[in-house]
Amino acid sequence: MTKISPEGETKYLDFVQQNISAREIELENLRTNASAVAADNRAQQTLRDFWKNARVPDSDNPYFVRVD
Repeated sequence: MTKISPEGETKYLDFVQQNISAREIELENLRTNASAVAADNRAQQTLRDFWKNARVPDSDNPYFVRVD
């Protein structure tokens, strides 16, 4: 069985937390710019609702499973 190093785990967790934060920013940009990518009001609202309901893990306490 492969032994996982604490340094590798720390680097991986830092990477995960950075990506969670980036995803939150991306979702907020998508919500605010729905009118730029949708053809009509109904499509805009559909996109806003979809992105509003999208969830990302808490970056301070992410829950994920690592499979090596």
